[in-house]
Amino acid sequence: MTKWVCVTLIVLVNAAMCRGPICAAPPIVAVEVDPTSLSLLGPVAGHTLLVTGTTADGRRLDVAGEAVFRSVTPEVISVDARGLVRPVADGQGSIVIEVAGRSLTVPVVVEGSHSPRQFRFVNDILPLLDKYGCNGAGCHGKAEGQGGFRLSVFASDPQSDYAAMTQAGRGRRILPAAAERSLILLKSAGIVPHGGGVRLRPNDPEFATLKDWISAGAPYGGDDQPRVVRLTITPQTRILSTQSRQQLRVIAHFSDGRTRDVTRLARYQSNNPTLAAVSADGLATTLDRPGQVALRAGFMNQFAIFQALIPRSEAITNWPDLPENNFIDRFVHSKLRALNILPSGLADDAEYLRRVYLDIIGTLPTAEETKTFLDDSSPDRRVQVVERLLKRPEYADFWALKWADLLRVERKKLGHKGAYAYYKWIRDGFLANTPYDQMVRELLTAEGALVDQP
Repeated sequence: MTKWVCVTLIVLVNAAMCRGPICAAPPIVAVEVDPTSLSLLGPVAGHTLLVTGTTADGRRLDVAGEAVFRSVTPEVISVDARGLVRPVADGQGSIVIEVAGRSLTVPVVVEGSHSPRQFRFVNDILPLLDKYGCNGAGCHGKAEGQGGFRLSVFASDPQSDYAAMTQAGRGRRILPAAAERSLILLKSAGIVPHGGGVRLRPNDPEFATLKDWISAGAPYGGDDQPRVVRLTITPQTRILSTQSRQQLRVIAHFSDGRTRDVTRLARYQSNNPTLAAVSADGLATTLDRPGQVALRAGFMNQFAIFQALIPRSEAITNWPDLPENNFIDRFVHSKLRALNILPSGLADDAEYLRRVYLDIIGTLPTAEETKTFLDDSSPDRRVQVVERLLKRPEYADFWALKWADLLRVERKKLGHKGAYAYYKWIRDGFLANTPYDQMVRELLTAEGALVDQP
């Protein structure tokens, strides 16, 4: 059976309105807001409004950056320039959004805005340590900690993290009697020297959360604290243009059925910053290159993915009739068409032979092999050369080397014998044409010492 390797381009992104004449969008014919109504429960409840415009050609664009948000009842609710709604007092109010010559109204109900906040270390404080990288392997999460302060990597051990913050170092990191003078606040705000730099500023809501938690006596909360079971991200998919933006909204779903807007607390990552960048509060901006893009949002070890397609601005009106040599070609052609990218023409035999040798066995063909192939007039000569190369031992050598890099087969960590055993297991898999799913299953279910189960 022929093996093939498919390279998939996935990139991470969010959108901004087009700038400049090249990417000017058609006029907006309709505008909508999501959600159309809001209910805020509790003193720190908040929710991000997403405003979407629809153009005459059916495209959907983020127009929140051009919208003006206004609270009709500022004594009940507030809203910032990005559309984040927060409670002020209990009651009923509304937000007015003006954009593209239109006006939208979102009714809001606020309850429990002045209720005492019940702090839970796991759900209120750990997300801050995670968001600002405090518990990362490059900071306090590494094995020996940093500056005498050690946290578990990615909040994997909440109890030890709580002890490190409140008890370790003779409890010097927090000062409930004067929370604003707590060492953990002074360092995170850069008021006293901190090797990690400024992570929080005194006017940040997260700074207030940490200070209020300390003032409340730094409670841990019960062991039955609801946990985050999944994240949802809105929107999930979108067609974007180059140099555009898209505001995301991330909602955490808890085991007790409660939900919470964690857009500001989530961690974001783009798998290709050359195609798109994303801000700390979920506003992603595409650059000037087309491609398929994806953005990952993470909160308390749960993740959600936003994907977008960024086509070239120049549409292709006459799409050529392209040959399909296998079922993969169908998907490749479909994606290229969606991106407005014409595929390259077919390689000639000499170029094809050079590429296929480099791709499969990592070397160039010899002069004799090249002559034999070019003199071959059989219609399936390209397929046959692939089949022959896949049976050569160099194929297993070459691809085992690639996968050994991906799977981090390192002599310094595994020892010479262990690293060789691991590499040999990979190479033997390629040599025997072992299916990828079987190799993955063996990796995930392996037990025992490295010498026995490489």
